[in-house]
Amino acid sequence: MIRLSMPQNGDRPGFTPASDQDREELAGASALKVLLVEDDYFAAMSIETALQDAGYKIVDVVDTAERAIALCAAEKPDLVVTDIRLCGELDGIDVAKCAAQLGIPYIIASAHSDAKTRARADGFPPADWLVKPFSNRDLVRAVDSELRSKTSH
Repeated sequence: MIRLSMPQNGDRPGFTPASDQDREELAGASALKVLLVEDDYFAAMSIETALQDAGYKIVDVVDTAERAIALCAAEKPDLVVTDIRLCGELDGIDVAKCAAQLGIPYIIASAHSDAKTRARADGFPPADWLVKPFSNRDLVRAVDSELRSKTSH
């Protein structure tokens, strides 16, 4: 029998994620809200779990830009994490544009990072662009970093 083990506490040395106390200070009395836009079920579950374990509240997990755009307007999350390729007519760049127009920071989490795709986001740059595959630790670091900068302004 082959036994696989997952790295404990992430997979990159030298990184210390925000502590629970740091997150409480950032959030005040309530957890910071993140909207997750991802059409791959397993990726969505992994990202959702990592962010919940880090103390964030997931507003919703949706697989279409249309639904994400509606939720951005209705729920006003503190941050959006979106893939590029999604179900439906629109894509993650459309989600990003909407989030930016509403003053909501966003992180792109996608395998698509070519120059043409990145150029589509030039007018409303993301807080971070994570290229798949990325570690949960890198994701949490990016979210922590953006929400720290957002709450310090």
